[in-house]
Amino acid sequence: MENLAGQGRARMTLEVHKSALFYFFEMNGIVLNKRKISRFIPSQAQENDNDNDGNDLDRAYTVEEIHRIINEGCSDVRSKLMVMLMASAGMRVGALYDLRVGELVKLDKYPLYMISVYARDRSARHYTFATPECTELIDVYLDYRRRLGENITEKSPLIREMFDNHNPFIINAPRHLSPRMSQIVLEQVLKRSGVNQGLGLRPKARARRAIMRSHGFRKFFITQMIKAKVDYNTREFLVGHKVARGLDYNYDRTSVEDRLEEWRKAIPLLTIDPSQRLQTKVKELETGMAQEIARLNSRVQLQEEWLDKYHKYREHSVDLLNEMKSVLEKNGLWPKDGIKAKSMTDYDR
Repeated sequence: MENLAGQGRARMTLEVHKSALFYFFEMNGIVLNKRKISRFIPSQAQENDNDNDGNDLDRAYTVEEIHRIINEGCSDVRSKLMVMLMASAGMRVGALYDLRVGELVKLDKYPLYMISVYARDRSARHYTFATPECTELIDVYLDYRRRLGENITEKSPLIREMFDNHNPFIINAPRHLSPRMSQIVLEQVLKRSGVNQGLGLRPKARARRAIMRSHGFRKFFITQMIKAKVDYNTREFLVGHKVARGLDYNYDRTSVEDRLEEWRKAIPLLTIDPSQRLQTKVKELETGMAQEIARLNSRVQLQEEWLDKYHKYREHSVDLLNEMKSVLEKNGLWPKDGIKAKSMTDYDR
């Protein structure tokens, strides 16, 4: 741990190594002084002091940066989809390589995918949703593989390793992308796009980054949901956070439909492509205009109904008045021209 700290590794990197060490010795029945070992890890304040620029570290990617990564760094649909799943669905990079096609379900109410994350791990599984932009990319990627002759089943990997598209046997023997390869792919797209390169804050150590390489996409996802004022429990559930939800993890049984409606508020902010964002905005305006037109039509229809009722009431009132006039004339109570009628009191007398 001292050696890693001396190399200038980040605090969270040391935390990961520490967890691995603790787990290894625990499984081998060896008791460690965990508290003492943990003291070798610098605190967040110490790390910021060493960097002299702590406020600029560990931020989320911006929409513009993600758009640049996808368009300038990604050379194929697969890498674009990997970035999109992390940025617009909030998935960890470690959840991508184990994902199966059958763990994606197209919703009936909206043309969106619901994604079961860590579906085969009972302690970690949860679900999230793909934006319309991400859903379209998933369909494009799967259609591409089908056109090459791959027989895609529910157990097929969503993200598969690169393959020779001229070899039918390899095409129909898809393998999941390995954890190491997923990191390599991500590093390559960042390098090609020029986004999130090392800051060089420690000349003799590995270059630090302004953004966590893969986790910065999840931070973008959460940040955008906060901006959209998505309910706290909903956003924590969609990213698979358990501890932050406290007892709600055991007691919260919010339906998929309710979580979906809450999450949909963030779709405009989670959309990466500017043209898609404009289309989403246009659809929102069209929906708003359609709702306003429907409201006005309903109001006009209601007014017409009331007007129709008024005319019918008026016609009925005129008929009653004419009938009353006829009765009064027969009884001599209706005044003749130029003759003032007697008052009712006179008749009463």
